[in-house]
Amino acid sequence: MPQPTYDLLLPLIGQEVLRDNTVYVTFACPVTGAYAESSAAVAKGGRTSQWVHSLKGRAASQLRWSLANMVRSALGGGYLGRTGSSMVHEASTGKVGKVAPTQAQRRAAVVQAFRQVQSQFAWSASRNGFVHISAQPEQQTGFSQTLTGLAITQPHDRQVMARMLAEIAVADGHVDDEERLLVDAFTGGDLGTVEQLLQYPPLTPAELAHVSPALRESMLMLAFAVAYADLVLEQSEWDRLQQLAAGLGLGIEQADHAAALARDYVIDQLLDAAWSDGHADEGERARIYSVGHSLGMDQASIHALETRAVQRRA
Repeated sequence: MPQPTYDLLLPLIGQEVLRDNTVYVTFACPVTGAYAESSAAVAKGGRTSQWVHSLKGRAASQLRWSLANMVRSALGGGYLGRTGSSMVHEASTGKVGKVAPTQAQRRAAVVQAFRQVQSQFAWSASRNGFVHISAQPEQQTGFSQTLTGLAITQPHDRQVMARMLAEIAVADGHVDDEERLLVDAFTGGDLGTVEQLLQYPPLTPAELAHVSPALRESMLMLAFAVAYADLVLEQSEWDRLQQLAAGLGLGIEQADHAAALARDYVIDQLLDAAWSDGHADEGERARIYSVGHSLGMDQASIHALETRAVQRRA
């Protein structure tokens, strides 16, 4: 698979907006119409720069970007869908910083933005271009297949989902800058900041019981993915996830299935990042396998995910 360049990405770019030294891009599949939103700092001072630099390595960065994009899509769109018109206005009037970036700098930022969500795309030899993995179902994890087309549209469902994510993200009782940015990335900000979401009392069984039945397992799956995103499942996170599962009326098998899909997705994303340039460092592979084992996966399951990641990058 060729490395992404701006020219190769042009067929995917549905929207590209510069704001506050950060480029915001929607990459849309020319086959399925499925899309991914991402952003990257063009120069120092961009919001994305603050977030990405706070993460622990390339693989963790890709994992969280991909997960945040999927959550935003399920909740009805993210920052581009919500504030795109104001961004376009600011870009067109030049109110994007004291010094406008060069074309080369902006294009480099677009490529970097794509790398953040590249795991959601695969190279199509027949089209000689990138397509969304939904156009190649064999490349998807069960997590990604479950979220394809998922739409959490009812106000109560959306609010409960946002509060679930906030509760899990800060289940250890500590809210740092990284967690604030992470929850904002998940929700797109339109459902409230982490502080605003945590002003609510913990979700009650009555509130959870009113969630649309068809969405319950998928919402719990997303909550598990958020818990796994820092690559360690704390006891406090596990306890709260079990309470949420019970409140949603999900049985042990349903909860275990949701957890397994989320866990597979997390390891798949780490392996995809490790193999992004066609080969992986043995030390990095060993660390990912160690994370998978700590989350309860066996060697064969991790190896199967790695085989698919290598094929996706081939």
